[in-house]
Formats: sequence, C-alpha cells, structure tokens
Amino acid sequence: MKMPLVPLAALGLALAMQSARADTWSVGPDAACTHADLQAAINAARLVPAGPHLIKMSAGERLLTTEVFATDPASDLVIEGGYASCDAALPDEDGRTVLRQTATTRLLRVASSTANGRRYFTLRRLTLTGASAPTNLGGAVLAQDRASLVLDRQTRIEGNRAAHGGGVALLGTAELATTEVILTGGSSINDNEATDPLGMGGGIYIRGYGTARLIDGQVSNNLARWGGGGVALDHWGTFAAALHVNPPANPDPDSPVVLSGNVAGGETFSAGEGFGGAIYSNMGRIDITAPDVGLFTTLLVQNQANHGGAVYVHGPASDTHVTYVDIRNAWVAGNIARGKGGAFYSRNRVQWQVSHSTRGDCLLGGQAFPCSVIAGNEARNETTPGQRGGGVGYMTNSVGTPGGTFRFFRTLFSDNDDVDGSAAIAVAYYDSALIFERCAFFGNRAGSSGGVLLANAAGMDTHFAYNTVLGNDVDSMFSMDGGTLRTQGSILWHPGQPIWSATNGASMLHEACLIAHDDADLPAGVTVVEPDLDARLAPRGGSPAIDHCDERGLVPLVDLYRQESGHDAAGVQQVYGHHDLGAVENRDIVFFGGFGTRFAN
Repeated sequence: MKMPLVPLAALGLALAMQSARADTWSVGPDAACTHADLQAAINAARLVPAGPHLIKMSAGERLLTTEVFATDPASDLVIEGGYASCDAALPDEDGRTVLRQTATTRLLRVASSTANGRRYFTLRRLTLTGASAPTNLGGAVLAQDRASLVLDRQTRIEGNRAAHGGGVALLGTAELATTEVILTGGSSINDNEATDPLGMGGGIYIRGYGTARLIDGQVSNNLARWGGGGVALDHWGTFAAALHVNPPANPDPDSPVVLSGNVAGGETFSAGEGFGGAIYSNMGRIDITAPDVGLFTTLLVQNQANHGGAVYVHGPASDTHVTYVDIRNAWVAGNIARGKGGAFYSRNRVQWQVSHSTRGDCLLGGQAFPCSVIAGNEARNETTPGQRGGGVGYMTNSVGTPGGTFRFFRTLFSDNDDVDGSAAIAVAYYDSALIFERCAFFGNRAGSSGGVLLANAAGMDTHFAYNTVLGNDVDSMFSMDGGTLRTQGSILWHPGQPIWSATNGASMLHEACLIAHDDADLPAGVTVVEPDLDARLAPRGGSPAIDHCDERGLVPLVDLYRQESGHDAAGVQQVYGHHDLGAVENRDIVFFGGFGTRFAN
C-alpha cells in the first residue's frame, strides 16, 4: 500500500526514516535480543538522548502481566513489531507482534511532562489487545501531557476495555501540555469498549487539552454506553478536546478514514445515554477536511446511537463561545438514531457546515456522485412516534439560550427516513436555524402524517436557495411556524404534493426565481413548467431552468459540483438573468440560435 504523504513537521521525527535513529534495542526470546521483555527495553532506551530510538520486537505473541510504562523519555521512541528475529535488519512485509494483556490492567502508558518537552511514541506493526481497565482511562493506551501517540503501519488496537477510552485515552492537563493521537498507515482502533455506565469513547476518549488526528485508517465497531461509540471529546475547564480528520494531499483511494459500526447506548433505548454513534463532542471542535481530489476521503457509515446516529455535539449555552463542526468530502450513510437525529444531533450554540472541497464528481465503489452525500440515515423515534425526529439532523437548545445553525452546501440528500416521525431531513427548535444551498433532495421519507422535509424553529427564517427537490415521500416539503422561507433559485417538483404548510404569519420569498409544480399559496411569479433535468440534475437544453435568475439575493458562487454559477448560455433567452435554477448550473450548452435548436445534454 502506498504510504500517505504527510508533512513531517506535523508529525515530528517519529515518522521519519529509520536512518535518523541513534540506537536500537530488541525484544524477544532468542540470544540475539537485547532484552527479554518490553519494559526492560523501554527502561534502557528512555535514558538515552539524541534519538529517535528504535525498539524492535520479534514476531509472534507476547503475554503481558503488568502495565508497561514509557514516561519522560530523553528522546522519541519507536516500537516496531514483525521482525523474524532480533538480528533482522527489517521487519517482514506481513510481520506482526501481538501484545496481549493477561492481567486486569491497562496495557501501555506513555507520557512526557511539560518540562521534558514533546515526545513522539510511534507504534508500528503491533496489535494491542486483551486489556481491561474497568476503573481507569484507556484500555490499550493512556497518553498524558506532552505525548504524541502515533499509530502507524497497520498497528491495531482491538479487543480492549476501560471505563472511558476502551482503546485509547488522552489526558491533557494544561494548555502547554497538549496530548495527541495520530492514526496513519492503515492503522485501526476496532472492537473496543468503554464499560462504565457513563462510559465515553469506545475507541478514543479525549479529556481536556487533547487532539485526535486521523490521516487514514479505521475507528470501527467500538461501543460506549454513554457517548461516542467511536470517539469522545470531553470538555474540561475552559478547554475542549478536538478531532481533526486530515487526509493527505494524495490519498490512497483504497484507504479513506472510516468510522463505521460504532455504537453508543445500551441494548434498549434510553433518553439518558447513547449520544453520538461515531462521535460525541462536549464543546470540542470537529474538522473533517479534504484535498481537491475526486474521492470521498471520510466515510461515516452504519453507526448507531440513541441520539445522533453518527455525530452528537453539545455546544455552549451562552453567547461567549461557539462550537464548530466542519465536514467535507464525506459519505454519511446508513447511520441510525433510535431516537432523533439519524446522522446529526446538535444542542445549543453549534455552527455546522457540511460541504465538499472537490470540483466535479467523487467516486465510491466505481460510481460517481456529488462529493458530499448524506444517504439512508434513519431517526426511529422509538419512544416518541409521530414527533419530528430528523432523518438527517435534529437541532435544539435550552429555552432562552442561543441556538445553533445547520449549514448544508452542495450536498446530495437521498433515501433518509424519519421512520415514525415527521421531518425527513431536519428540524430546528427554539433559536436554531437551517441553511441549505445548492443541495439536491430525492427519495427521502417521513413516516408519520404531516411529514415534511424541513421544519423550522418557531419564528426563525429558513434559507433554502438554489436547491433541487424531486420525488420525496412526505405530505409537504416545508413546515414554517412563522419566519421567512427563502426558496429563491430552487426547483420544487413533485406533482400532487403541497409545497408548504405555513402558520403564525410565515412568508415565502423567491423573487420570481422558482420552478414549482404548483403555485397555490405561493407568492406570484412561480414558473409552473416541468424542469427537464438530466441524470446529474443539470437542466437539459430545453429546460426553463436555464438562464432564469438574476443576481438579486445571495447567489451561491458554485453549484453542486463546484462549477461556477452564472454561466450565460448564448442564444437562450434570459428570464431574469443568467443563473440557472436548482442545484446544478448547466455549462455544457455551446451553441444556440445559429443552428435553431438547443443542445439536449
């Protein structure tokens, strides 16, 4: 597998080539080894400056009976398994060393104090398993203070248990002693469990000044009873932990960051547990970034929780701070909330932005899609049938406190389901708001009567500009309880379905820049003509959506595929201006007028 390209400055010398090492120790049963056990080798290596140092481990399984400590070393340490023998120069290509904890304790602790400086602890070709720390943080590894734990070259953290952080826990106690874990080289944190009744972070738990950086690899099939089946970010004092998904500039198409199959909650639904199947954040920032490549670089799939099937974020309840969530080039699919928020649950002052960074298509399984897809997620409303659950997103806040905002740009919403509820895509309560631009919606469903795609917070505006809505299984598209619904630039087409239900003086604004299947109870100026779209949702050559809108209002600069907006199709009569309606701008028409016909793309 091609190794991802990552800046050495970001990871330190721990990811540099072995030629920079000053000394090497080896662990194994034969006479060529310098030490018979790992702790003895670490004790020798930690006292020697001018590293980084290498500790080689012969392949096979090593049984541990006590916790291994690597604290305050004089230099960075690399522990690498998979050597056929202690005198082998390199590990075998498929070589691996299994470290199995047989006692009821943690497997490994790494730490570097503020006075000692930052130290990188790199694990390669290792499997850490069998640890059980029922009253402690971190089953396989606890990292503290200025420690950077690097899981590289197919290292596996699997089958471990702890009160919090079944796989890995980070404990950063001061701003100048930030702790981090870096997942790279196809490594994985799978099948671990946070066992406490209030357990957080089945795979990774971060308290205070800590950061998880996922470059490539998996966090899958982990379990936490209270929150964050995969990853939990826990607030401490005035600082919250952070999660950064940072794929390399040239990612391996077969090695995205995957968070899948993680579970938050017990066997039956409970309102007081199960927050965020893949990710739980208590005021911690989440950044899922992406390079400009035609790939989905993050997969958030088939996670489950009581609240927020994929992600649950609890923000501050004041105007002083705000929590940010930025998700790009992600395939968010098949996540389930037993209660509300099939994919996302947001509470208090959280600012969400879901979008993509790529021009054109992204590939998954050999098929091309828009580069931000939210599909097949479910809110099941197990104890509140008929309520608005939000097949994709549920946003709320405490009464009298500031709410958050869902911002979805250039995203495809398909086949999401509010199973026994009435908000197929999203619902916002109290002081929260919804913003959608250049998005496409089809095949989404609300299972109860009165079901809609979107429902706003009472009196709050909903910004819904230049979107395409086709064929969803709902009773009407929007429910507005006061406020203004801005549908400018959109295509709303599903004959026989009401466009909206408006109460408490709600109004709609589209500035004669709207195609809909019906103009009943809508402001004047609606174009009621079949939009004639192709398979990519672009208007065909004869579509009335081409060159339909002017620049009044906020016209998105790019469309669903990050093509520039406002392309003027020569010879096509403008209705009001040269912006096409809907999620996609047609830039394929070259000639019209001189040949007497429009191209049919």
